[in-house]
Amino acid sequence: MRAFVLAAALAALAGCGRNPEPPPPAGLPAPPELPAPADVKAAEDFAKDEFVELPPGGKATLAWDLAKDLSHFYSSEEESYALLTTSARGESTKIRMRGRNDGGAEFVGGGGGRGELFYKSAPRAEWINDQAVTSEKLNEIKPVVYRCLVREDGAFTDSRKMSGDTNYPMLDIYFALPGRGLEPGGRETREIHVDAGAEDFKYHGRQEIVHAGRRKVGRYECVKLLSKVDVEVTAPFEGRGRLVGWVAGYFDSQARRFVRVDASLVLAVDLRRLMRPQDPTIEPFWNLVSTQYHTRVTLKLKD
Repeated sequence: MRAFVLAAALAALAGCGRNPEPPPPAGLPAPPELPAPADVKAAEDFAKDEFVELPPGGKATLAWDLAKDLSHFYSSEEESYALLTTSARGESTKIRMRGRNDGGAEFVGGGGGRGELFYKSAPRAEWINDQAVTSEKLNEIKPVVYRCLVREDGAFTDSRKMSGDTNYPMLDIYFALPGRGLEPGGRETREIHVDAGAEDFKYHGRQEIVHAGRRKVGRYECVKLLSKVDVEVTAPFEGRGRLVGWVAGYFDSQARRFVRVDASLVLAVDLRRLMRPQDPTIEPFWNLVSTQYHTRVTLKLKD
């Protein structure tokens, strides 16, 4: 649903896909101030969890097992909600959206410390202003399908969209590894830089990963990797945005794979654009669009 929310924000500016307007000349209305950056916080921080705490142990090896033809499959569940507000010519409109997506992710080893990740997600249910979207409409939405190349240290070396409207499925955030072994309490920061093109949103920021002890997750003994996400989001129009939140990944350092990942993220975006109606009797005006999108994702290993 995140792709729909961002697309709706751009569409609300009536000119999706075109370059930003130049600064308005004298005589045109002055641009409205963008709202002060929202102090957005994710719904959960995963500092506490339901799993049995184990002795901390020593330094943990944190790298995927990508032996040739070995696979790790994960179910994916996502719940999200969003509020989109548009303001123009003294009037304001609010749209509330909720959604549920189901899917799966499979890592397939290629040997030599390299492998592929195949990901698919499709909407199971959506509501707009508390009105359910019909199954016929849901079936018209193309599933999000991605194929990524990954290394055993967790680096995503290539990411290709095969289907859907989402240009950044955030898989590198969900399956983030520090790139090296960590002692209990040790931390590492990875950079996030995603640029899907001039007509799309760009993401630049950091993800700080901490070895937060060991947990018993089902029958698996795992290292808990707790990470904080803080990313600046820039749009193809005037505006600003921010993606923040937390991810808790439970990594089996013996089998060298994640057993479970929980993520809670929030995206806040504010945009503005000068509208120039074709009707000469309507004077130019500014359109202001704000949105907050919250998502909760769980990925579970399926043996």
